[in-house]
Amino acid sequence: MDDYRSRGEWVNYLAGGSDVLPGQPGLKVPVDVSFCLHTDAGTTLNDDIIGTLLIYCTNDGNKQFGKYRNGTPRELSRQFANIVSTEVVNDIRAKYEPNWTRRGMWDKRYYEARVPEVPALLMELLSHQNFADMKYGLDPNFRFDVSRSIYKGILKFIAKRDHRDYVVQPLPVRSFSIAPTSAPGQFLLKWQPTPDDLVAGQALPTSYVVCERAGLDGGFREVAVVKEPLYLATINDNKVHSYRIIAMNDGGRSFASETLSAGVAPQSKGTVMVVNGFTRVSGPDWVEGDSLAGFYDAKDHGVPYMEQINYLGSQHEFRRALPWRDDDAPGFGACRSNHETEVIAGNTFDYPAIHGEAIMAAGYSFVSASVKAVEDDAISLHDFVALDLIMGKQKEIPNGRGAMPSRYKAFSPALRAAVKAFTERGGNVLLTGAYVATDIWDNGKAPVTDEVEWAQQVMGYTYVDGCATLGSGIYTVPTPGSAIAAGARYSFYNTLNGNFYSVESPDAIKASDTKGATFLRYAENNIPAGIVSDRGLYRTVVMGVPFETLRSADQRRQLMADVMQFFSKK
Repeated sequence: MDDYRSRGEWVNYLAGGSDVLPGQPGLKVPVDVSFCLHTDAGTTLNDDIIGTLLIYCTNDGNKQFGKYRNGTPRELSRQFANIVSTEVVNDIRAKYEPNWTRRGMWDKRYYEARVPEVPALLMELLSHQNFADMKYGLDPNFRFDVSRSIYKGILKFIAKRDHRDYVVQPLPVRSFSIAPTSAPGQFLLKWQPTPDDLVAGQALPTSYVVCERAGLDGGFREVAVVKEPLYLATINDNKVHSYRIIAMNDGGRSFASETLSAGVAPQSKGTVMVVNGFTRVSGPDWVEGDSLAGFYDAKDHGVPYMEQINYLGSQHEFRRALPWRDDDAPGFGACRSNHETEVIAGNTFDYPAIHGEAIMAAGYSFVSASVKAVEDDAISLHDFVALDLIMGKQKEIPNGRGAMPSRYKAFSPALRAAVKAFTERGGNVLLTGAYVATDIWDNGKAPVTDEVEWAQQVMGYTYVDGCATLGSGIYTVPTPGSAIAAGARYSFYNTLNGNFYSVESPDAIKASDTKGATFLRYAENNIPAGIVSDRGLYRTVVMGVPFETLRSADQRRQLMADVMQFFSKK
């Protein structure tokens, strides 16, 4: 009770003494609006959406009926609710669920809507008890987009109330790449703005902040503000240098871009291109049937954005018909609480630096690019000795209930074509990821012939199984003709933790023909975990474990040195 009642009082204490709330003690902050975000209760036995409800209050029961204390009509709260509700529901319908339910708006004296002396709104976004709603509620993309919709609704309301124009802050940039130039130590950073199709040109950036980090530790510093989407960086040492781009306009700053990195090795043997193909953030896997349904995070926990602070534990009650009796017996959807005090690591979008450090230790320089830049042909792959393709936990997943196209396919036609063209010029490829095979052969759809042929004929691997181990150990085995020593042991993150994203279900793969062989196996069961392949003109190494999830820098350096030696062996 103190929790929800304190919020309106807190708003009034902030505003007290300002023009908004004159004559009352407080901090004199002229608060514009009060917004409370809730999730509601309620379940359906099928896959129906419960949806979004808005609550406002035009009658607080005081003598000054229908007005806030400074004389502002309380009717503004209804306009506020309508603008925000329209923004949120329209955006959800456009990006996620065309049939998202708009439950309406209530003019009721709920404490958080009634007590604040500014236009106030309480939003019940969705039902945290309902399986269909939570397919979206657990998705970091959905949470970001809804948060942005709420922000846009508040912005539009204030602009309309004050008769002002407004500008929506930009989205993070895309198609980011770093490429060496002809000048020693100089690198060209390029990117593209991301249009927001939901605001019709209102969120385009007008400038960009370039941020740099030297080394693997420490923070980023802002090194430049540029008008055009490019920047010339100079690296005059042998450290890993990392870069992020922040888009700006009169509406504010975007979230930072993914982090790309570059480094110059002493007496460099050549330059490797690291491509970040791990773009996925998502909720966990799920299963559903007529009587049973739920989130199956033992198979795939999903991928939090940066980190997750709201995870309690795995769902253990999957019976749809089991009702909520009380908070100690919540019925369908009940979960454990063994993680409720923990922070769970997610996708930091900062893996090229980890790969690059190991590449430099092997004697090679490196640069990096987003997978989008490669798919867009925004960067040339011609002059690199090897391609290091980071796939992390990338795999195709449905968008909520599947009304919209699926997302995060690992190997797009454009990416496959770029990799094939690179190998046809003699380029070697390192490919690592948890779902490099299951996303082709076992993603719930019939395998696509072009994908299968690319994996088998270009990359030299084929599918054995998913969920290859519950353990965290892998080891190298004798591989005639390769430079990779047998007997090396490695471990990777396979359980939820606060340091690094976890790989619950790594792939088992094997060589697709006699040009390749298994070089890596899982310690738990000796199932094959990685292959090397001499394709003649070029060589490949493919692993069912993401390289960056190896638990120590020494392990990564040792394995990368062996891979690069295999690539360079005549």
